[in-house]
Amino acid sequence: MKLKKLFNVILWCSLVFTTFANADTNEVFVSAAKKGEIETVKTMLKQGVDINSTSAKGFTALMMSGYKGHNDIVQLLLKEKADVNIKTPKGYTALLGVAGSGYGAGKAEVLKLLLDAGANVNETLPNGKTALIKAAERNRLEEVKVLINAKANPNIKDNKGNSALSIALKREYPDVATALIQAGAEVKNIKEPVLFSAMDMGYFKLAKALIKAGVDIDKKPNDTTLTPLILAYYNTAKNQQQCQEVTTLLLNAGADLDDLYVELKNDRNFNKRVSEVKKKIVLEQKDILKQNKTLLKQNKTLLKQNKTLLKQDKTLLKQAEELKVLKVVNQGLEAMVASIDGNHKTNIDNSQDVKQSEQDVKQSEQNVKQSEQNVKQSEQNVKQSEQNVKQSEQNVKQSEQDVKQSEQDVKQSQTELKLQNTITNDYKKMVQSIDAGKGIPVWFTKKYNFCNHPAYSKGVQ
Repeated sequence: MKLKKLFNVILWCSLVFTTFANADTNEVFVSAAKKGEIETVKTMLKQGVDINSTSAKGFTALMMSGYKGHNDIVQLLLKEKADVNIKTPKGYTALLGVAGSGYGAGKAEVLKLLLDAGANVNETLPNGKTALIKAAERNRLEEVKVLINAKANPNIKDNKGNSALSIALKREYPDVATALIQAGAEVKNIKEPVLFSAMDMGYFKLAKALIKAGVDIDKKPNDTTLTPLILAYYNTAKNQQQCQEVTTLLLNAGADLDDLYVELKNDRNFNKRVSEVKKKIVLEQKDILKQNKTLLKQNKTLLKQNKTLLKQDKTLLKQAEELKVLKVVNQGLEAMVASIDGNHKTNIDNSQDVKQSEQDVKQSEQNVKQSEQNVKQSEQNVKQSEQNVKQSEQNVKQSEQDVKQSEQDVKQSQTELKLQNTITNDYKKMVQSIDAGKGIPVWFTKKYNFCNHPAYSKGVQ
């Protein structure tokens, strides 16, 4: 009986010792992976340690090596078939632990290794956060891209209703937000004026992505009259090309122009700038007109020259034809003389003269044809030049009218501004008079017909 009890005690002690020994082995294995001690990890794997064993807190060697960024150990463990989807008591997988982790730099390569090994890209923590949300929280653009390429869902929301995009927008991570939008993150239900914020901060690439994704393009904060379209106008000086692209997208998407019109109307410098641009256009149109007039003059001169040449060629043709007739007559006479005198040589010479005359006539005919073609082309050129001059004159006239209107607009804006300043100063003086107990000044009542105002009963000075 005593021997049996002793045996049970020894067995129990053995089990306890084995349990603690295994626990200690697991801690050593996970710790070695965490510290990057790859040779220790290899040795323990050869000795038969459980590759998926956990530490006291539930972490595996794969989790800790990935968290610390030890890619070589991660590759080794995955090669040995470590389970990538084991969870800690708090719901972390290796992927969720690595994504956006605060330790060290971004770990896009580790994420890729885990995903290639079958990690669930859309696994969530108890708080509803995914690896994509965690990467977005830390502004880890490369990690976000790796997760997106692995088909991470950008529209999953955590328990507080936040998506990866809403977090990136709130924390002003423009590159991450742009990548999420391009991956299909929904923007239509966002209540905040995110496009306005993007334009206000100068995040033009993000602004373009938001517009293309269908965000509310006219939404603005309650405390401003500015809109994204107005901001694009004001930011043109900072980045002309980007703002022009944004403006084009906004206009094509149907942005409201009313607020922009009011804003530009109140902009003292706007009409002045428009006037300067239109004056420049007038000068350019005048230059074109001058060039067209010069070309017209040249074409008319060429036409005159070609007509003169045609006249000369026709005269030469007529002379050649007359010479041909004379040569034929001469040939007949010479033939008669030859028949009488038997002078064969003279006959040969006359025959050669006739041939030469025929060639001269042919050449003259070709010259006339060419001259006629030149004249025709010159007439067409003159006609085109006349049309160009007429169009240029119309353009100059229209531009001059535009300049005149712009100058009137500038003058009107300056007058309105001066009047507004005068009214503001007058009202300030009136308020000061009332505050001083002197009532409304007489000059004010006469100027603004203010006699019926209740304050007038206090008297006037």
